[in-house]
Amino acid sequence: MTRAAWQDLIFLEDTASIKHRASFSAGASRGIGNGVTRVLTRGDTSFSYPGIALSNPKDVGNSSFTSNEFIRSIKNPASTSFNLNLDSYSLALLGNSFFQGGTQTSPAGGVYLYTMIPYTSSTPTKFLSAAKAMSLGDLNADTTSEELYGGIITSLNISGAIGEVLSVNGSFKSVGYNRTNVLGEISNDPRLCVMWGQQAASTDATVYRENGFDTWVSMGTFSRVAADANFTNPSSLSAGTVEQSIATGNLNFSSADLVSYSGVNIRVSYDGLNRDAGISYDDLSETITSHPTPLKFQDMFVNLGGSLISVSNISISLSSQTSFNYHHGQEALSFTLGRINGSLSLTIPWSDTVYGSMEAFYNYMKSTEHYIQVYWGATSPISENQVNIRMNGKLTKYNKVDGQGEVSLNITFDLVENDSYEAIEFLVAYSSSKLSRA
Repeated sequence: MTRAAWQDLIFLEDTASIKHRASFSAGASRGIGNGVTRVLTRGDTSFSYPGIALSNPKDVGNSSFTSNEFIRSIKNPASTSFNLNLDSYSLALLGNSFFQGGTQTSPAGGVYLYTMIPYTSSTPTKFLSAAKAMSLGDLNADTTSEELYGGIITSLNISGAIGEVLSVNGSFKSVGYNRTNVLGEISNDPRLCVMWGQQAASTDATVYRENGFDTWVSMGTFSRVAADANFTNPSSLSAGTVEQSIATGNLNFSSADLVSYSGVNIRVSYDGLNRDAGISYDDLSETITSHPTPLKFQDMFVNLGGSLISVSNISISLSSQTSFNYHHGQEALSFTLGRINGSLSLTIPWSDTVYGSMEAFYNYMKSTEHYIQVYWGATSPISENQVNIRMNGKLTKYNKVDGQGEVSLNITFDLVENDSYEAIEFLVAYSSSKLSRA
């Protein structure tokens, strides 16, 4: 079966600890609410598992490298990135992880206001799980789902230009990774093979059987034997026990299970942290109509130094300089949050009456700081899907651009805090019936 990228369903959910797996279930919440969402991405989303560095000691005595010269070690954590339409919910979800929390208040009329500012601790407490599942309309096919958990957003970029819907792009890195394959109907003839590149003596997989549409139940005990020849006779194998051959990856089922679950699909879950929980998608049919209207460039206001200005392009870039602590094993045990680097880039048409000419920026190269607000709806959000991004910056770059028939200025601010303002602050308003971060 051909697998198309448009068939992938992408899920994100808030989790409370680095080892917590998300449920991605309707019981936790449908759609956008309570930090759980099937997100609509602006393009394909690829999951990358931990990178492996091959350390080469460069031994001598041979003209070619030998296999024992290469020592495997972990190079970087599992990662992905999400490019989403910008709205108050997507910004609340990604921003909550990047800023490690915020403060929720209730302005009025069933609306919550969530305010996020830079963190003050180097230890993260807010985590995300991300999953990518193929549309499971045909469970008889070999269908793969992937999950990254115990992760955080390490960088954010908000951007847009004239005539566009704005986007928010978040880089996601995690300590846990999980892959699930639907192998087909339960059977010992032919043998079903767990497609796992490195077979180990320890238990690092769990087998599940289908129990209704995309509802899965653990088969029970999972154990390994050295080779197929060491399989227990199926008639003697206890019901609910699944054996795997380390030599071949083949699975062995009990006669009782083969009778009870004849024709039932099974899947195997590979768990990077050796934990025996699977992914449960209870709401893959969730429609896109529950998602909010994206924020448009034409509805954006930019207030620079107390004056509204015209802009034709905007980019807000944030990164946390996060480091990953590998004390032992192949998964990072923790994150250490670094300093936040932030910048704001604007393209201002020459025709803007306040800051359109180069003359207006000559004095910006001084130490003067400038307070900037980029908002939709109101500077103090009080209605659903209103957003205000407040920044304090020093001008570090400006130049004149002749292009696309109009002369413009490209300016860049580095974001800094002072006694009056945070370097950056997100204020997002959302419906109290859809989301709560209390």
